[in-house]
Amino acid sequence: MNTKGVVNVEVARMLAARGHSRRGLLYMLLAGVLFAVMANCAYAAALTHPPVAAAMVSFIRVAVNLLLLLIPAIWSSDVRGLFGDFRPSLWLRGLFGGGALFFSFASIQRIGPGKAVFSLPAAACWSRL
Repeated sequence: MNTKGVVNVEVARMLAARGHSRRGLLYMLLAGVLFAVMANCAYAAALTHPPVAAAMVSFIRVAVNLLLLLIPAIWSSDVRGLFGDFRPSLWLRGLFGGGALFFSFASIQRIGPGKAVFSLPAAACWSRL
């Protein structure tokens, strides 16, 4: 039996997994930077005169996100794919995520981006339920 081929396949898998992990970490770091920019923009909107309501900030974020998803879906003629397979868990995730988004922007406007974003990891405690 040729074990050298098996070892090479395993080494290739390990290297691919390592690269995959690095890319995942890079994506997470980039997401953190983008969330910080988003939080500061939401706070700046609250400091304008007249201040922009948290509901409007949340709506604008959702509208921009929808556009970012809708344009490629229209381009590839797969708009129906945006609705998923109509699993209740997927739609509940959207419902609860929308509520979390609104309250996140409301807290950023009331206590500032530093305290609000620092408090956000508390969600990990609730995710264990």
